[in-house]
Amino acid sequence: MIALPLQGQALKAGKSAFVDENWNAYPEQWKILLSKPKLSKEFIEDKIKEWKSFSPNEAIALNEALEQDGEKLWDKTRDFLKCDVDGEILITLADGIYVFAENLAPRIQNRIRELAAFRNPAFYKNLAMGLSNFSNSRYIYLGRDEGGYIRIPRGLLEDVTARCDKAGIVNHICDERCLGNEIRASFQGQLKESQLLAAEAMLKHETGILYAATAFGKTVLFAKRESFTIGWKSMAYTGCKDIKTSLCDLR
Repeated sequence: MIALPLQGQALKAGKSAFVDENWNAYPEQWKILLSKPKLSKEFIEDKIKEWKSFSPNEAIALNEALEQDGEKLWDKTRDFLKCDVDGEILITLADGIYVFAENLAPRIQNRIRELAAFRNPAFYKNLAMGLSNFSNSRYIYLGRDEGGYIRIPRGLLEDVTARCDKAGIVNHICDERCLGNEIRASFQGQLKESQLLAAEAMLKHETGILYAATAFGKTVLFAKRESFTIGWKSMAYTGCKDIKTSLCDLR
């Protein structure tokens, strides 16, 4: 509590005090408090915006942004529109998908952000039980804005390009990923039928998630590939509880 240093007993016991930059207690505690200017409403609002922009989880009021993109609620198709792009969409692949945003209208920027957002189950659970959602956002957002780019998870590349193609939007992709080092190796084992089916499905895509039970042989399946695999993550579940949420976390 900010009032605690003003309580004489606490100060005498050395439990609390206002201190200077050298960690020495001010002799006049009341005087130092009175010397501090009152923070204005504008200053506080500016700081809140600044802190939100550096939030690691981007726990912003995403639902408000999605509702203010210029469309009526009953007309929203969530598709990309060519008129929202000045030129072409520039995409850079690195540790994520970086979409250059300076030539994009706010509406299509929000469409891109939507791809990296999903409903927060904890929020709706608390809502149904009448509990506080003070620390929970309605949506969980796995992207962020930085340096004029919108960064979203790599697994969403096919969704972005498919929507561009549907809208007739030209997109240019620059691949800046680390390809790793090739190795000279040959696979000496033999895959089971279930592993063969999984391998065939996986090799059709650059990124994705292998969802398989314990003892399926995921390590053997990845050993089949003779070079470093980019983007693929293997996961093992003994049950299906919260599987949808877990998959969204790694999209």
